[in-house]
Amino acid sequence: MPDINVNMRRLKRVPGDSGLKFTLETAAEQEKDNLLCNFCSWRDPHDELPKCSKYTTLARWEKKGVGLLVRTCESYQPILTFRLTKKMEAGFNENFNTFRLGATWYNRVSPGIICGLYDVGKKRMFGKAVVTATYNGDMEEMCFDHAYKNHLFIGINKYIAAKQMDDAMKAAYGHILEYRKNSICTVIEMQRLA
Repeated sequence: MPDINVNMRRLKRVPGDSGLKFTLETAAEQEKDNLLCNFCSWRDPHDELPKCSKYTTLARWEKKGVGLLVRTCESYQPILTFRLTKKMEAGFNENFNTFRLGATWYNRVSPGIICGLYDVGKKRMFGKAVVTATYNGDMEEMCFDHAYKNHLFIGINKYIAAKQMDDAMKAAYGHILEYRKNSICTVIEMQRLA
């Protein structure tokens, strides 16, 4: 535990529901959506799965007038977004993968991490999956090696899936890809949990 900090220059008094509250954040900082819980799949209000006990505790403290900020969390579950269609739903059964442009997701998740699967059209979580492997490299190579396991192309011939995945990536990210000489992408292999 760090020593007590006696530098009071950042301390501010703000009006609250039950009188005055004290904070170290400016009004602009308080307006930001910077609670890690708001970016976690545990928190989805439509989800019938168990809720995070840490977030439940935070909510109880909030009702008592104490606003806590979560900077790190061992239980955090990243959210992978999809534009789900009826045709796609079958691709999310058991084992599948998803492609993401760049290396960000390669650095963000690793085997054992549980991710929420979020349908941006319906604005709700539609499942959870655990990461079983991650790969990162040249987009054409990743398409050739992994597209046949992608949620869009499960059951399709490996070579046809590679071509269709390359076309899908260019359709989704064409405006970005045309300016890059070597396009890198990340493949996240997953196993469906719920």
